[in-house]
Amino acid sequence: MECSLLRTPLHDDLTEQPVAHPCLLDTEGTLPVPGGPGLGITVNRDALRRMRLN
Repeated sequence: MECSLLRTPLHDDLTEQPVAHPCLLDTEGTLPVPGGPGLGITVNRDALRRMRLN
């Protein structure tokens, strides 16, 4: 997911847990990388199915 300065419902609808807003930058102005594998978020697959375009 991209870091957006604007709050959009899409971010919250597509993830199982809320995305920090605004994006939390470290003291050097960079985004921390998740500690485990993947994007660091859990995709809400039901919301993804509802929003997809055929």
